[in-house]
Amino acid sequence: MNKENIQKKLRKLSPFLFPVVGVLAIAWFLIRVVPKPSRAAYPCQRAAAGIGGGFLTYLLAMLVPAAFLHRLNKQASRYRVPIIALSGIVLMAVMLPFLVPQAQPDISVPAFTPVDAPNQPVGTARGIFPGRVVWVRDTQATNWDGATGFWWSDANTNQYLVNSMLSHSLRLISGRSTNVAAWDALFRFSNVSRGLGDYGYQPGEKIVIKINSNQDAGQTWDNGGFQSPHLVYALVNQLITTVGVAGVDITIADSSRYIGDPIYNKIRSNPSAHFQAVRFVVRPDLSRNGRLAAVPDYSTPIKFVKPNPTLPDIPDHYPPTCYTEAGYLINLSLLRSHQLFGITLAAKNHFGSVFNGTDFSPRLLHGSGTVGSPANEVGDPHCHPVLIGHEQLGKKTVLYLMDGLYTAIHQGSKTITRWQTLDNDYFSSLLVSLDPVAIDSVGLDFLRNEPTMQVPPLNVNACNYLHEAAQAGNPPSGSVYDPEGDGTRLQNLGTHEHWNNATDRQYSRNLGTGNGIELIKSGPYISVVKPNGDERLNKYTTYRVSWETTGISIPVKILLYRDGVQVGTVAENLDPLSGAYSWRVGDYIGGSAPVNIGYKIKVNAPGIIYDASNAPFTLVKLKVLSPNGGDNLGIGSVIPITWKVAGSLGLLQISLWRGSTFVGIIADKVDPALGVYNWSAGTYKGGIAPAGTGYIIRVRETGALILDNSDKPFTLQ
Repeated sequence: MNKENIQKKLRKLSPFLFPVVGVLAIAWFLIRVVPKPSRAAYPCQRAAAGIGGGFLTYLLAMLVPAAFLHRLNKQASRYRVPIIALSGIVLMAVMLPFLVPQAQPDISVPAFTPVDAPNQPVGTARGIFPGRVVWVRDTQATNWDGATGFWWSDANTNQYLVNSMLSHSLRLISGRSTNVAAWDALFRFSNVSRGLGDYGYQPGEKIVIKINSNQDAGQTWDNGGFQSPHLVYALVNQLITTVGVAGVDITIADSSRYIGDPIYNKIRSNPSAHFQAVRFVVRPDLSRNGRLAAVPDYSTPIKFVKPNPTLPDIPDHYPPTCYTEAGYLINLSLLRSHQLFGITLAAKNHFGSVFNGTDFSPRLLHGSGTVGSPANEVGDPHCHPVLIGHEQLGKKTVLYLMDGLYTAIHQGSKTITRWQTLDNDYFSSLLVSLDPVAIDSVGLDFLRNEPTMQVPPLNVNACNYLHEAAQAGNPPSGSVYDPEGDGTRLQNLGTHEHWNNATDRQYSRNLGTGNGIELIKSGPYISVVKPNGDERLNKYTTYRVSWETTGISIPVKILLYRDGVQVGTVAENLDPLSGAYSWRVGDYIGGSAPVNIGYKIKVNAPGIIYDASNAPFTLVKLKVLSPNGGDNLGIGSVIPITWKVAGSLGLLQISLWRGSTFVGIIADKVDPALGVYNWSAGTYKGGIAPAGTGYIIRVRETGALILDNSDKPFTLQ
């Protein structure tokens, strides 16, 4: 059969293509949706409904005018063209809503009224400060214009501010003044809560960061609702540089999805060996390009209670082995609505943590959705308490961190929305807690009161799992939640309540009326990072003063204090987002501070907020006097190496360098008070340097950072 004959046959078949596809779409929709109406919200069924509806509309638009024309018979011939044109207009009017994509959801859906009145807490609050949820917001961190580039690019998300927001969150949730102390408190709380003892993180312990990659099937990222690469990086950076976790002991995981290049490349962009060693675990069929396949651990079953007696039993599920091998989990969820469950927050984040016996998929848990046949209603059993109560999932969780920097409307949405309730700006926030029920309760209150985040399943039934989890020891459903199947039922997993109103956002602990949730909203924040106390800084060398800030938009100044008295202004009119200033140690505008103890640096946003070093630091002075550059030294000739010190210094080490390359130690354990060491030029312990240019002398306090170099290189000849 030649090409021309094939084309003729295809042309003969082409009129039947649209009717056949339309009939198949209608059949597929009816077969899938009639047994379970909640499937109508699935993306595939929405597509089938559109095709099938378009076909039915097409038939209606064609058959009605045809019948009308037949009825008019011969008299209709002169009206045939206007009637067909009118039919076409009607067809376009009916189809236009299906053909034109809508950038925003229907925001006319009213916020639902919960079954429980405001500020009526249930359950048992958890946390170092029980029931505390921290809300840190900085709109300067999210500057995407909604059109240019990608929201997740470095141009549209400020990494410095995301780092600062995370630091501030950790200090507020732990009540500690430094990041080191904050993390230590979090790990100790986790271990004490699990009966493991009062100790912090131990080297070699593994940590899993469970992210939400629900929209990531391995495709190139668009502007959909993905996890922020900048927040993932900030968290990994904290674990490596603050906690001291080795990169090989950190796993970023979503076992039911892929982890896209923007996150992977963001971590790998740091050349440190620790960042290069971080592991990524994904769904097995998507394991490629440095991502590892998730492997189920069949020795640790997860046992669910079916949500309705009419539904089949839920088979045992299993966590990935990377979870069971880890000592801790960090639940990094997203803030958004969901088309089946109403909301998808910290609890539902573990839908990406389960193997159902066949594959890594949560589909057998969909009976707990707020829409369904039957719907999971308030008072029904739910799968979420099992997820946040299981010993390998929620019980291992050291921190609940909710990503609300850029929020998509729901799990399938490509619309990053601005919030009407927050001055039509992005949510630009992090929510942090140690109480899994409290953080989801706060997330729900935000979502149900925001018009742009409404979806039909976001109704009163979305509260059900919060009541069940908060009262897991004696839940409203009467269920016995025993996730491990070892005969030990869950106890209450946290506290649930709703705020007083969407303006004040106050919970019972804020109002002093109950023992439920406490929502801490951060204000402007500055924290001096370095120098932060106990340092010894060498005068006239360059030192990087650094700070963190959120919520500050005016210039800041750096002040030098000693024993509570201002010495002088180091610098002013600095961009708060720069986060650092190169200081010639001791100098201030108009002078230089003497060698002494008791100094502090203060970073000040005038009239708003300031922060100072936590403890005093000391100024000392160590200065190389000779050889100090430009000298021509004969190899083997005796040359005095001289220096000057002020303040208390330990024994000195003298070394020879060529540029930035270490050559060898000339002398060590030298008394700093001597001020001189007679050197046989070119010699060092174990050798003699060759003739050449570019040499310098370094004098350094043994075991410390106090040092000075020759100002310029000299020559050996």
